[in-house]
Amino acid sequence: MVSDAATVGFRRGRGVNKSPDSLSAFDPKLAALPLAFDLEAVTRLFQSRWINQGALQVSRVRSAQYKPSACGVITYDLLIEQPGAPPRPTIGVVEVGPTGLKARLFDDDPEIPWLAVATDAEAMRARFATVLGRPPEACAVTPIRYKPGSRVVLRYDLHTSSGQRTVFAKVLAQDDGQLTATLATLFQASQAAPAMPRILPPLAHFPELHMVVQPEVLDGVELHARVFDPAVDSAWREQWMRQVGASLAGLHASVGALGPQRRLEDDLCELQEYLKAVARISPELTAGFEGTIVDIAALAANRAEPAPVASHGAFRTDQLMIAARVPRRLLGGAFNARSRLARVLRGCRDAQDMRPSLPRLDVRRVAPGAAPA
Repeated sequence: MVSDAATVGFRRGRGVNKSPDSLSAFDPKLAALPLAFDLEAVTRLFQSRWINQGALQVSRVRSAQYKPSACGVITYDLLIEQPGAPPRPTIGVVEVGPTGLKARLFDDDPEIPWLAVATDAEAMRARFATVLGRPPEACAVTPIRYKPGSRVVLRYDLHTSSGQRTVFAKVLAQDDGQLTATLATLFQASQAAPAMPRILPPLAHFPELHMVVQPEVLDGVELHARVFDPAVDSAWREQWMRQVGASLAGLHASVGALGPQRRLEDDLCELQEYLKAVARISPELTAGFEGTIVDIAALAANRAEPAPVASHGAFRTDQLMIAARVPRRLLGGAFNARSRLARVLRGCRDAQDMRPSLPRLDVRRVAPGAAPA
């Protein structure tokens, strides 16, 4: 299944977004595919299925996965408005197949069936007593990020007599125990190694829900907003990026955290999965894309596999956090809340993968407070 990188090409690629007719011709075996990117049509699809939910509006496409001639899975931001209640954000899903479209909500994922309990506010109140010492008076659940069939990040706003507390949870299809152990190990390592990003510890692990809970980043600001803000001096922004790089080096130097090893060969196999989508989206790029994979494979074949290091996916500034209350420290770790002020570390590939140092540099979250030195 091809995901975000191919999605950008699908939405912006040459000859793809010109008209519904051209989209239908784009993949004749998935004739309904154009409708999945027509927000008005998608809104009507959801409204027809959840007619008693109240006013429902689809605001944007969040992500898409596309396998040429076979299937597509597109997720959306949904807003449900009911009389006497505040608007409720959620995530909708449309599955595209040869027979048409199928709509569902994110918590109706057959690969993550325990989401039904994880998104039940009343059911979670009792469980959060282990975090707070007693059940919160109220609990509000908001989905933050969702990868179909794999994982969900949920935000829990817990109302207590002493005020509100926010935590984030990652609900996984599998390997939640390993993630919990890895985060705990990296948290301890980050306390002893100032060069590392600060890893937030797991607050709780609910095995029956495959859920790992972590605290929020207090007074956090997204790194992306800082380093791409034209109002901020360019030299200052460059210093932030350099500090992030130094923090990554500190993470890669850490030892002791266990996790599945990912080799350069694995990355190349993943790239191979994009070939059909590239050929469908931009045929003129196919030869160059495939040639690059061959060149990297040839280079790797003549080198020994480096020792594995703790790493976590791609270096993306929209998944990094500046935490104002942690002066001159970077925050790395587990969960990703897409708001600007409440992002807790990403996880899964963040701390769980043990990647070789050769393939790529990775960061997920930043948290220095003031300006870098």
